[in-house]
Amino acid sequence: KVNTRISTPTQLEALQLCDFLGDRAHKSFYLRLCKFTRPEIIAAAKSFVADADSARSKGALFAWKVKQLRQQWQAEGKNPNNELPPSTRKRTTRTRGQQQQLF
Repeated sequence: KVNTRISTPTQLEALQLCDFLGDRAHKSFYLRLCKFTRPEIIAAAKSFVADADSARSKGALFAWKVKQLRQQWQAEGKNPNNELPPSTRKRTTRTRGQQQQLF
């Protein structure tokens, strides 16, 4: 079955992560996590969970490992946040019939 509501690679990655962890109930958490966290951190946490066979909750273990890796990156002076491309659409507002550019 093809899901037509998936429009970005990030959404696909997040849903695959949900299925891997068996935690579809928290898919919005994984969507946000995949959007704003570097892929290297997510891949490292995913491989950590894959090696842990006796985990009661794979989702909780994954979230803990992501938190730990983000703190480690910040301590090393690296940016753990995903670098999003700047928006191509400029925000504007109308004031008395004139358009002003916000950014």
